[in-house]
Amino acid sequence: MPIQFESPTAQPSYVRFHVPGRMERNAFCDVNGAFLGEEEFRTPVKHELNGDVGYTSHTAFQAEMGVHRHLHFEDAQMRRTLPKAIAFELDTDDQNFIRGFVLEPNPPNVANTQRSLTALRAAEKRVSELNEQQKHLEAISAENEKYQKAVREVALLG
Repeated sequence: MPIQFESPTAQPSYVRFHVPGRMERNAFCDVNGAFLGEEEFRTPVKHELNGDVGYTSHTAFQAEMGVHRHLHFEDAQMRRTLPKAIAFELDTDDQNFIRGFVLEPNPPNVANTQRSLTALRAAEKRVSELNEQQKHLEAISAENEKYQKAVREVALLG
């Protein structure tokens, strides 16, 4: 992202862009090594490098980079984890890192978890009972088929 100043006391103006591949130095500098002007920079990026130039704000640029075809990140999650990730500090307590930066800030509700576990166990028990019933009914069906076959043989052979 080139940063330009109109004067020593002016606010910087930014040119935000996205290029899907690697840029060589001559794509953003002239033969003397000075940065190209904004218009000189935009044209080759847009036409030759299949890039996108001219995001009006950093927020718009981040929103574009967050979509699936680019970097595919969730903006709120990235804002929480990125500062810690680039701090280059060794974090030996993985649980604190996961609870502080990866998991949602709300602690788990133990009562809801217990109810869900109870419901899961009841559903597993019911499935087990239904499997047993199915086996029993399959055995009854097999015996019924044997009976029907025997009745047919008796009727045919007398």
